Amino acid sequence: SHHRFPALELHELRHPPRRRAHAVQGAFADPARSAWLGFPARPAVVRVLGKVRAGAISVQRLFYLRETLRSESAPKALLHLPVLDRGTLRILTDPALQPLATHSLLEEVATDSSASEQLAYTLRDTQTMAAELRVRLSVVRSVRELRALHDELARHLNRSEFDDSSTMPFPPPPFDGTDDIVPLESASEIAAEGREMHHCVRTYVPLVAEGRVYVYRVLAPERATLGLRLTREGWAIEQVKGPCNARVRLETLEHLHEWLTARLAVDEAERLAAE
Repeated sequence: SHHRFPALELHELRHPPRRRAHAVQGAFADPARSAWLGFPARPAVVRVLGKVRAGAISVQRLFYLRETLRSESAPKALLHLPVLDRGTLRILTDPALQPLATHSLLEEVATDSSASEQLAYTLRDTQTMAAELRVRLSVVRSVRELRALHDELARHLNRSEFDDSSTMPFPPPPFDGTDDIVPLESASEIAAEGREMHHCVRTYVPLVAEGRVYVYRVLAPERATLGLRLTREGWAIEQVKGPCNARVRLETLEHLHEWLTARLAVDEAERLAAE
């Protein structure tokens, strides 16, 4: 059975509340304050900011949205969608993703509050797999079409030969693992995880080599793959996927969140002790 993940719960697990982000959210209702934050002082921009759903903006996403709205060719969907959430903002502020999404796809993403951000990541992973396989993508018209395309490309990717001889050595994992949360410390280990789990984690290899992402194999309370991303505020959970990209139980998300919180606390204590 599918488990429902309210958008706020998933947001809290990934990004603990930050005062700056909430202050930014409040400033959107005030044109003078939004202009002070660097947004263009145009009526259309104020309309766009008024559509941003509470909790949808992080400090990092703020910068991307601001740069997008500064452009004269800003996506018209920012004006035409009734609401802007984490998923639609992720797509519309990424120049590589925005041309792939039709208005009908964006409307579906915006109305599925429990999976909106995951759908944005699915589109990003689809684009990455297509580039690696040298497949030209056309626009995507629906969530159903997106998922089918993603799964088809993942099957092709995992069946293709993988040569890790040209991959840069991985940096050490940001956090030690446990018996149940195991860091994947080579490109070949990540490729094997993708084959076993039937998803596209192999596309993360360059990001891991660059130190921007790290991938862990999760063995309990259920089998899953964990992706951490280095953000402006430090390491945070980006994605947790079960076999074939299945959603995991809330129990699993809580377990991983507790592990990461404990590791961050240890690192902070060690940093303070060294000062």
